[in-house]
Amino acid sequence: NAEKKPFRLPFGWKPPQMKIPQINFKLPPVPQIQLPRIDVPKIGFDLGKFIQDIGKRLPFGKKDGKNTGTHLRQLAEKFQAVDCSGGQINAVALLDACNFFGPMIKSFGPDAAAKDFMKNLKKAEHLRKHYSGLRGAKKAKGKLTLSTLLSAEVDAGIHKPGGILKDPSGAVGFLWMRRSIAYQHALFKSVTEGSDPKEAAFDAYKTTLMAYHGAIMRRLYMTFLSQCTPKTTDDFIAQISGCDGDDLTPEMKQATIGDLRRLVSLWEPLLASWKITHEILDLEDVRRH
Repeated sequence: NAEKKPFRLPFGWKPPQMKIPQINFKLPPVPQIQLPRIDVPKIGFDLGKFIQDIGKRLPFGKKDGKNTGTHLRQLAEKFQAVDCSGGQINAVALLDACNFFGPMIKSFGPDAAAKDFMKNLKKAEHLRKHYSGLRGAKKAKGKLTLSTLLSAEVDAGIHKPGGILKDPSGAVGFLWMRRSIAYQHALFKSVTEGSDPKEAAFDAYKTTLMAYHGAIMRRLYMTFLSQCTPKTTDDFIAQISGCDGDDLTPEMKQATIGDLRRLVSLWEPLLASWKITHEILDLEDVRRH
């Protein structure tokens, strides 16, 4: 076999010598990103305990560093200032008492109920501030009464006959604030008379609010009352007074029950006059919401 000769270019040509440059390519260092720690809250929690804790954070009981009594006692004093003699309710004093009562509802029931009460309070306050601008409104002589305020809306033709109220309006605000207070009145009265708190809550709802709620709202309220109403009177009193059940002393219990009884006695004539005022002016809207 003939030996293979190496390949040579003619005329002594030589292939060009090519140098491939070396490229030193380095990637920049990746910065270390430290993400903030996120603690994911647990979904499950004791709603009843949460509501009870709200009571502790309510800014009641002290003024200028001095103990002025329980928040219930202060609330009773606010409503005692609401003159309803002769069936005429002092609207300014009533709104002042409701302003004090609104934040307290969070410790008595659903947070939604407190928010709803405050929304209705704003409607009523708006009427008080602007009622003189309504067509036919008369300048009030002496104290501004609830009847004077609501009559201004009636005279202005805001509402329809048969108690069909325009919403938003002052009449709607006053109507639903009264119903909210009527529920608390029935609840407190039953508990102070010795009824089981959960049974008292169901009965109070059925006799004051249930007729004006649609099916969805009824289920929500009944579910809340079933799951979150304290089981015992002591637990109920502790929740109302804003303390743990273990911290409730016999003296605190008796003082709170006394405040509740006083509040119930003040609400009774006020609620009666309040409802009569709406009925006389054809402003008792009984439609479901």
